Amino acid sequence: MLTGHIDESGDSKLFTLSCLVGDGSMWPWIELAWTKLLEETNTSLTAHGRPTISRYHASDCRNLRKEFAGWSADEQREFTQKILRIFQRHPLHVFAYSLDLQALVEEIPETKPNPRDSHMFCF
Repeated sequence: MLTGHIDESGDSKLFTLSCLVGDGSMWPWIELAWTKLLEETNTSLTAHGRPTISRYHASDCRNLRKEFAGWSADEQREFTQKILRIFQRHPLHVFAYSLDLQALVEEIPETKPNPRDSHMFCF
């Protein structure tokens, strides 16, 4: 059985939907490695009197904001490399689609009030 994780992200101009798909038996190992990484990171942050993180959010980590505020660029890169190593040990198939929201509004004017509203993508 294949299992996937779907996530959306983007900024004011783009909407991106991505999905990681892999053999269902692999996901518990990915989750275990992911949880261990968060625990190790939080142990280190706590030891240095810094706020812990509750989860990984790529755009927050990339932009050093919200739970990643106060992190250095080097810390961000090191953390991201550790996450990438998890996926190197547990290969998945990645599918991602990005949509230019301006083009969406031009093509489907009804979406103009809120082009990021997810129910608008169900046609």
